[in-house]
Amino acid sequence: MKEKNIIHLQGSVQSGVNQAVFFTQLEWVKEQCAEFTGFTPVPGTLNVQIADSSVNEWLSLVNSCQVLLKPPAPDFCPALLLPCQISGSEGSYEAAAVVPLVDGYPQTLAEILAPVKLRGHLKLKDGDAVKLSFLVP
Repeated sequence: MKEKNIIHLQGSVQSGVNQAVFFTQLEWVKEQCAEFTGFTPVPGTLNVQIADSSVNEWLSLVNSCQVLLKPPAPDFCPALLLPCQISGSEGSYEAAAVVPLVDGYPQTLAEILAPVKLRGHLKLKDGDAVKLSFLVP
């Protein structure tokens, strides 16, 4: 059995454009997320701007991601899914970073899915620092 490593990335919370609420309520997204992560996400995501010091590791994780959320129809975009843990000053939760595969999507933005509303449970506001931990082979 291969030993696994944990990669820790730093980022900060920022407001989004509220499009993830629709995406995270789609049945195929909820089902595939539950299959790959073990949880059904609450509506919406927490936007995390990856810190400059973590960008190279983030891009490497995204480029090596093997979990793809596949839409049932071409009307929707596929997305990469990277299970992780998110930590803030008030604790941590199992989560997953989702990266929509659309032209022009910011390369250093992680949209975090979780089984709880992270802003409320971790008492986060825009600008707060968070840590994302990814388990990699």
